[in-house]
Formats: sequence, structure tokens, C-alpha cells
Amino acid sequence: MAAQIRQRRRIEREGGEPIRLKMPVFPYVTIAWTAGVLAVVVVVPETRPQVGLSFLSPAVVPAAYGYRVRDRRRVARAARVRGLRPVARPGRRPRIPRPAG
Repeated sequence: MAAQIRQRRRIEREGGEPIRLKMPVFPYVTIAWTAGVLAVVVVVPETRPQVGLSFLSPAVVPAAYGYRVRDRRRVARAARVRGLRPVARPGRRPRIPRPAG
């Protein structure tokens, strides 16, 4: 929600293209909605794990991407050392072809 408030103020300050559909009573509705969500988390203890996981999930995606990029670089580096080109298979990690013989 903080990003919504920050972006809206930046757009209004820069004077770019006007916002076609403005949220009424901005930013108070956003702040009230955020406070309501936090109140539900405090009042209903069963929601705490779900909210905790929702805060954790944005950290998992960049970590998985970093792992994938690092793995591809490792495979490409191993192929260069062996003097081979990695063969990409659709939907799978590139594999290093084995030399004949």
C-alpha cells in the first residue's frame, strides 16, 4: 500500500498523463484498508501464518531466480572449460553434451 501512495504522489508531482480513474478520498481509504488488515491479523490468530507466508513469498521468488541464473552460469562455464556448447532443452536446464569416445 505504501507503493500505491508513493506512486500516486510521484505521478501527480511530475505532472505526466493525468490519472483517469482516481480513488476517492485518497490516501485515507488506503490507510484505513491497511489498518483493517492489520486489525484482522491481531484479532484473529488463525490468520497469522497466512499473513506471515505472504510476507515471505516475495523473498522466495528472487532467491529462486538467483539460483536459476547461477546454475545456468555454472553449466555454461563447465561447457566452456570442456570446449563444448551447452544444449538447451525446452523447459529444462541446459545440459552439457558428453564428448564422443
